[in-house]
Amino acid sequence: MLIGAHMSIGKGLSKAIEAALNIHSTTMQIFTRNPRGGKAKKIEIKDMEDSRRLIIENNFGPWVAHAPYTINLCSAKPDIREFGINTIIEDFTRMKTMGARFLVIHSGSHGGQGQVRGEELMVESLNRLLPHCPDNMFLLIELMAGQGTELGGSLEQVQRIMDKVEDNKKLGVCLDTCHLFAAGYDVRRWDNFWHELSNMIDKNKVKVLHLNDSKFPLGSKKDRHSSIGQGEIGVEGFKEILLHPSIQNMPIILETPNDLAGWGEEIKMIRNWWKEAGIID
Repeated sequence: MLIGAHMSIGKGLSKAIEAALNIHSTTMQIFTRNPRGGKAKKIEIKDMEDSRRLIIENNFGPWVAHAPYTINLCSAKPDIREFGINTIIEDFTRMKTMGARFLVIHSGSHGGQGQVRGEELMVESLNRLLPHCPDNMFLLIELMAGQGTELGGSLEQVQRIMDKVEDNKKLGVCLDTCHLFAAGYDVRRWDNFWHELSNMIDKNKVKVLHLNDSKFPLGSKKDRHSSIGQGEIGVEGFKEILLHPSIQNMPIILETPNDLAGWGEEIKMIRNWWKEAGIID
């Protein structure tokens, strides 16, 4: 089972992997660069060598990268869309060097243009950047909470976008339990949700799961993460999710409001659930 948390690469990729291993992670997520934008950290050869050694020695990964929040591929402003496209293309090259398997993006906000125009611009942007996606790597659209004018707040919309992309074989989906819950999908009944998803989206396109409890009730449209079992989804809800066969082959990433020790405790708790259910030894 692949489970980990969001690690900082401020001291290098190898240090992020070491930190992940110290809390008994088997995967992790990092930001490709400052989440609010800006230049990317220089890749150091020694750091890459150390990272590859740790990955091989510990059978670590596959792991996930997350693009900056400033990227908006459906913006009404061409320069903002261009920035997003160029940043993702640059990050494809960086992530290939670093060894990431998945790059997660937020779909962005249409900014008042309307959902239809936002979807059109998103598709145009994806058509331009996906040909640059390396082999054996996937670009993942994250399902969102549906706040304001953001795109990606429904399974139907994400499927429409993917269907209209010219070549979507390297395009996939990242689910987030808090976002889904806020958008109105009752993930506490995961089997029902997974059946609904499977009727809209090719389930093989779902590559990564962000695991977060929600501070606000079902359908709130508010993206506010809580620690596992301490929000509206609750312990029993997460057991429904984490014991379901659908998630057992994908990286599961904690984005809960914790430090390393807190993530370590959450991972320990989840591993105990898996052991009790006979999923792991």
